[in-house]
Amino acid sequence: MQVTETKSEGLVREFTVSIPASTIEENVNAKLKELSSTVSIPGFRPGKVPQSLLRKKYGPSVMGEVLEQTVNDSVAQVITEQEVRPAVQPKIEVTSFDEGKDLEFTVGLELLPELEEMDFSKIKLERLVLSAPDEDIEKTIENIAEGQKVFVKVEEDRAAENGDAMIIDFVGKIDGVEFDGGKAEGYTLELGSGSFIPGFEEQLVGAKAGDHVDVTVKFPDDYGAENLAGKETVLRSMFTNCKSLNPPR
Repeated sequence: MQVTETKSEGLVREFTVSIPASTIEENVNAKLKELSSTVSIPGFRPGKVPQSLLRKKYGPSVMGEVLEQTVNDSVAQVITEQEVRPAVQPKIEVTSFDEGKDLEFTVGLELLPELEEMDFSKIKLERLVLSAPDEDIEKTIENIAEGQKVFVKVEEDRAAENGDAMIIDFVGKIDGVEFDGGKAEGYTLELGSGSFIPGFEEQLVGAKAGDHVDVTVKFPDDYGAENLAGKETVLRSMFTNCKSLNPPR
């Protein structure tokens, strides 16, 4: 094997590798000999098949396998002999090969940089401590608690209050016609949360289970659905149950 360095720029190296045709032929013959002990051809006992017949029948596939193995072994040898450390897989390109002639290919390598030994005794570390005002901490705790609410069913017969979670069925209509997305059953709504259309929750305060309430609201002008933006709608709601954060003792 002949290796010639053709490029050396920073961490990039490139080599041209030439493998003699005699080496390729020796490897092909060895592979065919190995194959003769396993293949079965009518009229011949295992291990007695003429190599000329094996070459005619299996030559192309054997040649492909030999070339692949030869290139891989040669690249590994180049890396070892040149004492380099590739950062990624080598880029290989066969530039010349015909049966009975030398095999030539190029190997492109991107190398890992050489790192100098560091004196860690000279390194200084600064520990940063985050300082947060007490009011910010309290606000964060409140937000976490808000997201962990647990509602319990209200057993007493009372009107809904802000902070209660109502379970409602509702149907929305504009000019007496239902619109898409304006209907729900078993919808849980926390009064005072501001999660619904402005004005809707306030009109349900004071309702009791079983009540039917017609709520009139106006969609915001910048509402996401253009067909509803800025329009007034009537939502007929039926209050089916109530859950509270403050269960009766």
